[in-house]
Amino acid sequence: MNKWLGFVEALVVALVGVTIFTVIHIPLPWLIGSLVMVAVWSVSTQRELYWPFLFRKISMILLGYLIGTSFTKETLIQMGDHIPSMVAVTALTVVFSLLLGVAFSKLTGLDLPSCMIGSVPGGLSQIMVLLDEAKGLNPTVITFLQTMRVMGIVIAVPIVTVYVIGSDPNAAASPGANSGEASAGWLALPIYAYILYPLIMAVGAWLFSRLRVPAALLLGPMVVTIALNV
Repeated sequence: MNKWLGFVEALVVALVGVTIFTVIHIPLPWLIGSLVMVAVWSVSTQRELYWPFLFRKISMILLGYLIGTSFTKETLIQMGDHIPSMVAVTALTVVFSLLLGVAFSKLTGLDLPSCMIGSVPGGLSQIMVLLDEAKGLNPTVITFLQTMRVMGIVIAVPIVTVYVIGSDPNAAASPGANSGEASAGWLALPIYAYILYPLIMAVGAWLFSRLRVPAALLLGPMVVTIALNV
């Protein structure tokens, strides 16, 4: 009972954060608002909150589907034209992150492998999996660095992008970006699609899990959706 009371408390606190951030027009209020409010509430009250792990799995599958719907044949063609620059940016990001890990290790005296793994970009859940497989690492250092990085990116980047840099008025809107179009698209779907699509997403997640692909719950539905889209 205490566990489910903790779940209701976490849900209410998260919704309050979403409401506040929506009212003050912070970008991504459903993500940043809930994240900040739950973190502040948890730290200030020292109360133990709870969130079912099943919800995390479902949300990863839904996120993979939503990412996949933004990929069209035209999108993939445009990506193909920019693959060299994408590879270069990715390589530079990794190298710069590793150098930051080296610098952090020298400044703090902590072990170099933990600082480097804690500094590299990547999903926090995948880093936790790596911790189970690699020996001799400091999980506290890695978890702290990765959590701070994720929170910093999620909070700072949308705000800087919207209020400091500003959006490009000439940028083309992505398919389904208009809420009216998205609603009309969902309403136009046949009844069987509401059963078939979730089933296909679940099969994609299961197949990638069986193939031991990292972040299978995200990548499986995403790849399946991209294939159906194209």
